[in-house]
Formats: sequence, structure tokens, C-alpha cells
Amino acid sequence: MTVPFTAVQLAVANFYGVTIETLFDDSRKKPISTYRQVAMVVARRACCLSTTKVGRLFNERDHSTVVHAERVVDRTPELKDAALTIIAKLRGTHDDGWIKAVPFKHRPLPPAHVHRPRTLSQTPKHRLKNLQAQNDGMGRAAPITLPKFPWEP
Repeated sequence: MTVPFTAVQLAVANFYGVTIETLFDDSRKKPISTYRQVAMVVARRACCLSTTKVGRLFNERDHSTVVHAERVVDRTPELKDAALTIIAKLRGTHDDGWIKAVPFKHRPLPPAHVHRPRTLSQTPKHRLKNLQAQNDGMGRAAPITLPKFPWEP
């Protein structure tokens, strides 16, 4: 389930008590850049966007800026907790049951190199043929299960 980008903007701005314009400002001051880095990570995780798209949304920044923001947030426990709290609040406002099942404090952020599982429309044709060839012995196709994220319960 994805969250709208405008909701991410509002959530991060409210969490830190700043305006949305502050998150998109070109300022390099430490607190403002930290808020922006947390906002980039939350947008990437909650909206399921690529680093390139997140960079474009934040005043045409480069994708490497988003990758750097992820590394900074992953290495700083306070920022990581802030990002996880904001994501939990965002997804908690929508009816998504898995948030309530597992305490979010113990759920790690996924590494930057982990990709979302493909949907059937994104699966290459040669793999689709292999999936269709598998059956349960009675001529019916076996149910197709997509892989889970490593951090999902």
C-alpha cells in the first residue's frame, strides 16, 4: 500500500514543526537538511518510489542525494526512529493491518538495494511461461505467490 506524497510532506512537516516550504528549500543548514533527508526516506519507503523520482520531487535533486539521505538515516538511530514513527503514523491512518500486528520499533528499514517484488505484468515473458508450465498435476495452474519483503512478518 502506498501513501500519497502530499501526506508525506504534511506528516514530516508536522513531526518537526516546520513548514512544507522548508523541506523543499535549498538551504544547507544542518537541521533543515536533516528534516529533508528524513522526508526523502519516508517518501521512498511509504510511497514506494525510486530514488530518481524522490529526487525529482524534492526540487530536481539527483538520485545520489536520496541514496546519501538513506545512508545517513540508517546510520543515525534518532533519525531512523523518526522515519519509522512517521511511516507508522502514515500507514496507520489507512487500514493496513500489518502495522498493528508487529511493533514498528523492531522493524528495520529495508536496505537501499532491496527491490519491491514484481507484479505479474512486470514479470519477463520467459518466467511467465515457466510459471504457467507449473501445475498441480490436475491440469490447473499452481497458485502464483510473489516473494515477501525480508522485513515483513
